Amino acid sequence: AVLTIDQNFIGIDDDFFYLGGNSILAIKLIKELNFQFNANLSAVDLFELRTVRRLSDNLDLKKEVKLTGTRQNNEVNLSEKLILRDHYSSDYKNIYNESFVMELNEPIKEENFRSCIRYLLEQYEILNSNYQNHDNGFRRIINKDSVPEISYIDLSHIKESKQEFTRQINHIVRISFDLANDKLIRFTLFKFNDNNFKLLIVFFH
Repeated sequence: AVLTIDQNFIGIDDDFFYLGGNSILAIKLIKELNFQFNANLSAVDLFELRTVRRLSDNLDLKKEVKLTGTRQNNEVNLSEKLILRDHYSSDYKNIYNESFVMELNEPIKEENFRSCIRYLLEQYEILNSNYQNHDNGFRRIINKDSVPEISYIDLSHIKESKQEFTRQINHIVRISFDLANDKLIRFTLFKFNDNNFKLLIVFFH
């Protein structure tokens, strides 16, 4: 079991992250699910679906994509096309930025945090996606050369740390992505003290 909780106390609609899950445990869980079910789930799926029921509903679809191989890396589906068309035609380039904050109550070393993010990007190819806008339509490419944006902000010596945290995230979540070149996910770890951190994840969705 990834979570150290008696399985009898976990329901199929319980949120993985509310039960104590974090980004590290998410990687372990997705790796185990993919191994057990020969599936093609990603960490992004877990961040979006969060419960056993919703993961189960999507598991067969992910398996099918992996087994048939009908979905090519450069194919862009209809929903992606609509989002991309809207993004490129709008003056508000951050409208599709999604974000959430996770609280981590355990010691975290900056170098370990950065290593975990790099490992996550190595394991899940979809996190390395970029989108090119051509005259004949949009195209997805896998770009593993771009450097992930991983920030570590130490607020432990700031008296008004909560106010500074709010100011920082209000700024970060509004920064638009360059869809052709940027990693379309950003990580910012805020340190409040040696045992209290908050992880901000912003992604294009």
